Amino acid sequence: MNISIVKESGIELLVSLFRLNNHERMIHNDRKSSDFLSDWVSKSRLSMPADCREWLERFFSWEAFFGLKVVPFLFLEDSPSSSDLLGLIKRTSPERLLHMFLSSDFKEPDELGDKIIESFERDEKAALEFAFSNPTLTNMGKYEAIEMLKNQSTTRDSFVKLLEFGSENLLPSPDFTLSIPHSSKLFEDNFNHFGRGFLRFLLDLDAPDTSVKEMRLLFSLFLGGSSITIEVPEKDSIISVVGTDRISDRSLMIEKHDAAGIMSTMAKRESIEILRKVLHSGQTLSSIVDLSCLHRHKAVEILAGLSREGLVIPETHGGELTFRSEMKLLDEALEEIRKQILG
Repeated sequence: MNISIVKESGIELLVSLFRLNNHERMIHNDRKSSDFLSDWVSKSRLSMPADCREWLERFFSWEAFFGLKVVPFLFLEDSPSSSDLLGLIKRTSPERLLHMFLSSDFKEPDELGDKIIESFERDEKAALEFAFSNPTLTNMGKYEAIEMLKNQSTTRDSFVKLLEFGSENLLPSPDFTLSIPHSSKLFEDNFNHFGRGFLRFLLDLDAPDTSVKEMRLLFSLFLGGSSITIEVPEKDSIISVVGTDRISDRSLMIEKHDAAGIMSTMAKRESIEILRKVLHSGQTLSSIVDLSCLHRHKAVEILAGLSREGLVIPETHGGELTFRSEMKLLDEALEEIRKQILG
């Protein structure tokens, strides 16, 4: 599988709008960026005109997320900037954009498909049948689709105006520690050290899909601790957009020893349980989940914290991550706590 990494792109414009409309559903995954994103959402919502708020709810709802459905068509083989993305959408015909929004697959649009979509504007019955035959749409999404098919030029123009507002008003410059360059460096450190095992750990992929030939990885501040993975079987590809918080939260690289950090990590009952399982015995993530009866996401969180504090050693064997611990590591952690307390 070929892995291509896109450090910065116009994906942030789309994800910022998705975050703005769905912040309350996502915040539980956020870590360092939580306060920054909450403040940004509050201020951005106050500054947004009423018509933009209406379009935001239509194009970036949690259930339908029409606006994100353009990603496989525009980001799989290219990395447009925010301004380039806006230009691409402006040059896209209304019927072609509706194809991207409403297609149940990711086959490349063609002129015949465009003509069929265009005809739905004049044939409400056919539009209804088309929308209700789409298995990827919820009931609410189907009704939204019918309205968009009946007003195709208006739909495209509204989407363009929403992107213009976002491009001009919604892309702040955060502190470096929350930025994509910082997260890119952290990802590269982990990836260079642990290889594809870290990628699966980051994305919660239990095992590699051997049928996938291409993985495209993009980073986003606005996803915080979340990630979005889109499978594109038509091209044997996957696109994953990963939040910067998720990268820092799942980093396995040892950080500077800190007594408070060590004690905070060790204070969790789950940490003690995992340390018992990996003491003098290398275990994969799957085996740790089975042995400890922890939810997979919780085990990932605990293992990452233990690794950063130097309490477990992550290693790669045959492309798969394993984790082990030794009494020496625990003794060193306790000595660090003693030194910092006594001075």
